[in-house]
Amino acid sequence: MTGWAWGLILAEAVPAKASAMVVAGREIGQSRVVCGVHFVTDVQAGRDLGAAMVARLHADPAFLADLRAAKAELAKAPPPKNCPAA
Repeated sequence: MTGWAWGLILAEAVPAKASAMVVAGREIGQSRVVCGVHFVTDVQAGRDLGAAMVARLHADPAFLADLRAAKAELAKAPPPKNCPAA
């Protein structure tokens, strides 16, 4: 749930990297299956709950303010060195 939620939030914060952020969120959940900690259905339920939580956060003015601030800060950040552009 947490990995998926972070993937969705980061995808929104950095739209140019949205695909990579969503893939990372999905892989966090899949790693739980690979490690034998959860069943596939647990991870699917976690994605549903994570998406519902992020949807609910969009009704929270404090979250929206933090998201706007994060987007502005990330827009000003220099690109990482030695990292391929996507």
